[in-house]
Formats: sequence, structure tokens, C-alpha cells
Amino acid sequence: MNLDIIIPVYRNADLVEACLDSLNAHVAEVADHAPRVIVINDSPDDQVVAALLAKYAKRGLIHELVTNQENVGFVKSVNKGLALAQDRGAAALLVNSDTLTYKNTLAEMLAVLQADPQIGFVCPRSNNASISTFPQSPHAMSGVFVMPDACYAAWRSVQSFLPRYSWAPTAVGFYMLIAPSVVANFAPLDEAFGVGYEEENDLVMRAGKVGFRAVMANHAYAYHAGSASFLLRDIDLKGQREGNLQKIAARHPEFLPLVRSYEASAGYRAELKLRQLVPNVDGKLKIAINLLTFGRHHNGTTDHMMNFIRWCERAAPNDVEIHAICEPSIARFHGIDKMQRIKQRRECDPIYAVAIMPGQPFDLQTVRTMEHLAPVTLYGMLDVIALDCSHMRAENGLDALWAYVARHANGLFFNSRFSETTFRNRFPRQFTVPAYTRLLPTKLAAYAGRYQKVDRARDHVLVMGNHFPHKASQEIGALIAQAHPNLAITILGGDSRVDGNARTVQAGTLPDEQMNDLFARSSAVVLPSYYEGFGLSIMNALALGKPVIARDIAPTREILATFGATSGIFLFTDNRDVPALIGKAISAEQSKVEEKSGGNWDQWSKGLFDFAMELARSPDLHDRLVGRIEAADALHGATSAFTSTSSEYAADSALGLRSDGAVVRIADLLQLDSDAFVQAAYRQLLGRPVDPSGLEHHIALLNSGTTKAQIIEAFLETEEFRERRTPVSVVGRELLRKSRWPKGLRFPQIKNEAAAKNEPGAVIDAAPPPSVQPQWPVIAPPPAPSQQVSAASHKAVVRIADLLALDAADFVDAFYRRLLGREADAAGFDHHIALLGSGTSKADILRSILKSGEFERNSDAVSVEGMELLAPENNSRRRRKTAPSRSPTPSVAEKAPAVPAPLAPVHPGKPVIQIGDMLALDNDTFVRTFYDQLLGRAADPAGLSHHLALLERGETKAGILRSILQSGEYQERASSVIVAGREHLEPQRKGGWPAKLHKIVKP
Repeated sequence: MNLDIIIPVYRNADLVEACLDSLNAHVAEVADHAPRVIVINDSPDDQVVAALLAKYAKRGLIHELVTNQENVGFVKSVNKGLALAQDRGAAALLVNSDTLTYKNTLAEMLAVLQADPQIGFVCPRSNNASISTFPQSPHAMSGVFVMPDACYAAWRSVQSFLPRYSWAPTAVGFYMLIAPSVVANFAPLDEAFGVGYEEENDLVMRAGKVGFRAVMANHAYAYHAGSASFLLRDIDLKGQREGNLQKIAARHPEFLPLVRSYEASAGYRAELKLRQLVPNVDGKLKIAINLLTFGRHHNGTTDHMMNFIRWCERAAPNDVEIHAICEPSIARFHGIDKMQRIKQRRECDPIYAVAIMPGQPFDLQTVRTMEHLAPVTLYGMLDVIALDCSHMRAENGLDALWAYVARHANGLFFNSRFSETTFRNRFPRQFTVPAYTRLLPTKLAAYAGRYQKVDRARDHVLVMGNHFPHKASQEIGALIAQAHPNLAITILGGDSRVDGNARTVQAGTLPDEQMNDLFARSSAVVLPSYYEGFGLSIMNALALGKPVIARDIAPTREILATFGATSGIFLFTDNRDVPALIGKAISAEQSKVEEKSGGNWDQWSKGLFDFAMELARSPDLHDRLVGRIEAADALHGATSAFTSTSSEYAADSALGLRSDGAVVRIADLLQLDSDAFVQAAYRQLLGRPVDPSGLEHHIALLNSGTTKAQIIEAFLETEEFRERRTPVSVVGRELLRKSRWPKGLRFPQIKNEAAAKNEPGAVIDAAPPPSVQPQWPVIAPPPAPSQQVSAASHKAVVRIADLLALDAADFVDAFYRRLLGREADAAGFDHHIALLGSGTSKADILRSILKSGEFERNSDAVSVEGMELLAPENNSRRRRKTAPSRSPTPSVAEKAPAVPAPLAPVHPGKPVIQIGDMLALDNDTFVRTFYDQLLGRAADPAGLSHHLALLERGETKAGILRSILQSGEYQERASSVIVAGREHLEPQRKGGWPAKLHKIVKP
């Protein structure tokens, strides 16, 4: 099979040179296929390009150089090359002149072409090629470095997880290999598509009708410097012309359904999760420890996981960044807030490589959260008590949920051989995932440290347990108290109370110091539980040398087997024996053990961490993800017993959520109280539990007057809801009747009840359910009473001279109230005070405010006098470039030209900043990235808070970037960077491509 490499060229000599150099460096890989390089010069008037191509042709690096007499466009230029390939009966490789070829790209693509006789088209993976992009943006390096080698490194970090090739609905013409039989029978490209757009899809569809397929060669890579969007949904939308889109939809009605079906496939969705395994620029992976089920109390689960977290803080490798997902109050209670390396976060963003759950999942929402957080999920299956205790099993239906986890988690960890055995015996078919099984530490030193500063005594008998029946602490405590009326008995159980000589303390509620004191001042420790995965209490008692009376159960025997000789330890099976053993224990005064094989917390924690990192390197990770997604689609949409959870046994859960099936009834949601409403909206509409910040945010919205109907409407408009893979039927949408949108706003405006009644104070701040935030604008309140109102126009008059005369704090407060019609939020106030302190002038700030979208929305109510005072020449202080001129809402830039600017060349010394890539980032990463890349510095805290607040209030990322690119600080830096994709910043026209597409495909 011969190979013709066809390269159409239009200007951009720097890019063309880089393309040809990289191609010629690797063309020897396919020497057996007689490769011929054909270049079509479609810019005959560009002397620099002409001279460059002539030089390469003279050196024999271009075999056929065709120069058009005039510019004829991409399609006609490519067809000249395809005609030459047809004459030779060769395969054709179409190569854009803004691409770079890497080692093994050519050889691997040809090998894949020959892997199946029905493969007609092959594309490599790329950093910027719509459907062929891998890893897809956003990932840990997107928006940070877009230099070719950095993009290549990002692909290399995850490409090994993919199979050799993946079937695709179409191919992308940036770097497309076409089989000889397809070239012979289906070329040329249809010139009815004019200068381009959709012509390669037309070719793929025509060949597809007779059975030729398109694939992506996952282990081949080509860099693409173009500015097309990375998101799959943009494949047929970005930059396409309406006429060509209509042609492709009319000619090939199967095209769009095939693309949508591919987007919904488990394989593609697994690829999206793999992007979370790309390390950041420092080579670090992000690890999430999911503590959302932690409460402000202590139990066995919190104790052993906090030991693991403390080890991570002290000794985890430097190639990871570890976040504890919990509320700040939980972090404070457990001491996480004082740690340096472990960062507390409230948001459940999908930015982690590995998510670790310290205990068993007791509801479907926890599993969904874990799978949302990371592609690698690791659960601690500490015991199966909830399955074995009949009163719990009858109402929780955990069999199906844990069977799913046993088969589709990436790994499980167990705290004893007993806990693994019991779990395996209950799920013998499903338990197929790797497991880390190691007895928790039985070295006494692992527990003794917490008692070093505690006074020891023999004041009372301590009976350990909680309110669950299997703990038996209340029953055994009462038995001891009755038999020994002169002994003080302390029982950890249910509600705190005192009954004679027995004092009950509610389990889990005591601070560490008081719990340590109870142990240290005991004369004996009683462990009456019928069922444990591992008994931490026995280890605490032995570390203090306290006599122990424990029920003879398998986990206790497993612990004691790590010791040699023992004394002061008394086992029982019959409750009636306990009173007599109390006397023996008190007489023994202490316990002693001969340590032999027990480990410590460092060993156990390092073993668990290493196991988690091995899972993140597993070569079958993509296959596991595909299987998990397919099973999750069925699991998440089912209405079975596991969708409820025991209200008792899940009491430790901070959420206690249930899944309510695949039908969402608006009327039912609207009847719920505020807290229950928000939790149900997340659960039913988004299919996952509310993260703490989302709950707080939406409760605040409700308290400020936003209606439940408005919040539901906002949820239904979010990308997260639209892309939810589980089918959801929403019943009762008519209850969400929308009022007309206010005139002149760029986005649909949700009116709250106050606005509907023309009452003052109608504020729109429709809320972001998690990952993707809907961008509802803000309606500013009426002018403050202190402002003067023009009798002629009924507008409040704001005099620039008056504002400029104010001191810093009064100035900021005044322009918020007078120009924006609202009080300054704390982040915005601090931010502008910091700007003034750094040398930014009041005039600079006011110019930025008056250009902002928020002011434009309030401008009908305000008349500004004295604008001439803001002319740059009147600014007496020279603006310092330490911070961009920012505003509460970024300024609206001038419209971008209708035709995008040519692509900037790839300069080895200049970073290329891709706007399309940056716009795809989550809010926090977006703000930090534009500071780092556009301004060359880290975001200051006030600036970070300010811009995040802007995004929450409805300002667009594009609007913010337009403002930043106009700022003085950026202008100082502009010559040192290349900004590609500015066309993304052009304000969207009403009825954009999604609407047009809907009209085209509508039956």
C-alpha cells in the first residue's frame, strides 16, 4: 500500500515550517509504503511561504509542489492532492499545516488502518481536534500550558489506558488517513461545501453507507495549534456555516444521531473520566478523601481514617495533592483545618484521580458522589453489620448496592481478615476487584501516644458501645450495675442519663480529651459487642494496661493472635458470666501482652496509600470504567430496595440521602421545606447529593426571596442536568411558568415573586448546582434614596466629581450603591480597596465599572455626569501595573471581527494561551489560570474571591476575559504571550448554533 501525504497550505510560514520539519523527522517510519509528500500552496501571493516551500522541494522533502494560481480554499486544494493519490492508487493522509507529527504517529495510524478490513478512516488523538481530542479539556494541564511538548506529555500520561483504537462516528480532517479503496471510490471532497466546513463529514458519511468505518488511533498523536473547541458537542457547531450544516443534515440524517449516540456511549464517557488522571504542571495527581459522611463525633471509622490522614499530612509523597472533602466545621472538629498539606474543600468537583471513602456506602448518592469525584474509587468495607443484623437489612436493601461496589469499584480495603471474609462470603460472584486487607495496627505504641498527658486512675468500669443493639452496651452495663451496686459504671450508649450507679454517655459526642480521660480513669474496660470489623477499643484499653472483658468473637481473636503471652484479658460468650469477670478484672488491676507481629499506623497507612496509587496505574482502568458506567446507568435508574437507607445505621452520614427513582414531580419538590427541597433537587434532578457549599448557597437564595420554581428552572437549564446519563422524566413543568424576560438582557432572566409584583429588591441570583453554574444575571435594586433623581428622566444623577472626592472606603461603597444599585459584597469591597492600595486610580476603577455588564443592566436607572473627568489624560496618577483594572462585572469588549484572525505561529519561546481551553475550566481553576497565564502572577485572595463572586452572579467567563485583555496590567505583558482563539470572546448572537441545529434536525 502506497501513501500520499497531502498538505494544503495557506500563509502562516512559521506553522508550515514546523509542520514539515516534524513530518520529515518521522516519515521514515512508513518507508515501506513509498510515502510521497504533496503540498498545495493556496497562498500564491505570500512570498515567504513560497520561498519556504521551494527550499523544501529543492531538498527533496516535498515530492509534489502544486501552487494555485489564486486562493481557491481548502476543499479544492485538497482535491488536487486526492486526484494525485487516486492516480497512484495510494492511501491519502490529509495533514493540516498547523499540526506537528510525533514519533510513531505515522506508523501506528497505518497499522490501525490495516487492523480491520472495514476501517476506511483513521485519526490520531490530539490536544485540539474536537472528537479526536484526548485528554479532553478541562484537565490538570489545560489552560496552563499549551506548548506542544506539554500537550504531548498530557496525552502520554493517559494514552496507555485506552485500547489500540476506538470506533468513532466520523473523522476529523486535521490529520486524517483515508484507505486506498475509499480514495478510489469516494474522493474527491464535495466542492458544493465551498471553502470548507463539513466536507470531511460528508466524505465519511458517503463511505459509511457502504460499510466503511472511522476509528481513532489512540496510541498515535498529532499536535494541532488550531483554536477549535475541545468539547465534543462543538464538533458540528463550532465555526460551521449554516448552509453547510443544513446540507450535511439533509444529505445524511444519520450523522447527528450517530455523534450524539457516541457522546452518550460508555466508552466516550470513560475517556472523559480518564482526563482526571493527567498530573498537573508540577507532576502531581489530586487525591480526594471523601469525608462527607463524617459528623462532629468520634467512632471507629473516624478514628482509623484520621490516623491515615495524619500519615498523609506527614509522609505522603510529594507527587500528590490531597484534599479532604467535608464542611469546615467537620475539619475543625477533627483537626484537619490545622494541617498544612491536607486541604479542606467543600466542593465535589470532578478534578481528582482517586477518591477514597473511609467506610461503606449506605446509599446510592454516596456512590454517585464517589464516581463523580474520580475515575478511581476506593471504599473501606469495614464490616457487613448492616446486612447481617436483620432489623437493618429489612429496611436498607444494601445487597444490590454493595454487590455493585464489589464488582465495579476500583478497589476495596478491609481492616481485618474477618471483615474481608465476611464480605466475600456475601458477594462470592460479584467480588472481583482488587483488595487491600491488613489488620489495623496492634502495636501498643500506635495507641499509647494519646494518653501521655492524661492522669490515670481507677474510678469506674467503662462499658464501650453505642445505641445499636449489636453493641449490647446498655444491656451489659445494666447487668454489671445491678450485680455491683457499689461500683461506678460508665456506659457509652444512647441518650445521656444517670440510673443509680450507672451513668450513660451518648456515644460519639465526646471530644478526644474527655474520651481519653474516660479510658485512663477506668478500672476495667468491657467490650460486649456481638459484632465488630476491628475492635479499636480493645487496643486503647491494652495501650493503657487496663484489664479487658471482651466478648469472644472472631475479630477479637484475630487481634489477640498477634500477641504472644497475655494476662488481664477475659473473654466471655455468655452475658451472665460478665459480673463475675468484673471482679477478676478489677483484682488483676492491669493487662499485659507480649507484642509479636502487629504493625503500626505508618505501615498500615502507607500500605493503603500505595494500594490506591497502584489502582491509578492499572492498565485495565478504561475497561473497568466502561463496565462501571454501563452498570451505573442501570443501577442509578433503577427503583429498588437499595435506594433507601436505614435511618439508624446511616446516622453518621452528613447527608442521609435517598434516591427517588427516575420520575421527578415538580409539585412534590415545591411542597418541601427549604433544606429538604435543596437536597431533593440535587438528588432527583442531578442524581447526586448536594455538596455543603451548594446546600448553603441555595438556602441563602431561598432566604433572600428566590423562589423554589426559579431554582428548579435554573437546575433544568444546567449542563449537568442536560448531560445526565440516567433518563429522568420531569412531570409538572407547567408549574414553573416563566414570566417574560426583561428587555435587553443577554440571558433568560428568572423573575422572583418580588419582581413579578413590581416590588423593590427583586434580586436574581439563580444558583449553580455544582460543577456547571447557570449564568443568570442580576437585576439591580432601585437607586439608593440618597441619590438625586432627575425630574426629566426619572434617573438618579451620579456625579463623577463627587465620587472622585471621596476617601477609599467611601468611594468603593458609593460607586457600588450609586452606579450598580446595590451594596458592595465583602469580596468586591476588599478587592477594590486592595486595588487602590496598589496604586490603581479611582478614575481607572470607574472607567472599568462603567464598561461592565452589570452597570449596563442598571444604566436605565442612572444618569452619569462628568464623564470627561475619566479621560486618561486627566488621571494625575500613573497607573501601576500590579493588578488589572477590575470591576464587579467585567466590561463588555468590542465585537470581534466576523472572520477570525489567522492562527498565531507556535513560537518555541512564547507560551500559546488557548481561550477555548480556558473557558472550559471550572470557575476556581479558570480564575487562577487567567491570573497565571494572562497576567503572569498568582491570583491575590481578594481578586480570586471577587471574580468567583462575579461568576456566581451571572457574569460570563468570556466577559471577564474581555475585561482582563483590555486591562493595563495585561497590556504590559501582551508582547510575551500569544493568545489564540479570541473568536470565543465574541458575544453570542441570539439564536446561536444550538438553536439552528434544533431547527435543522426537527422532523
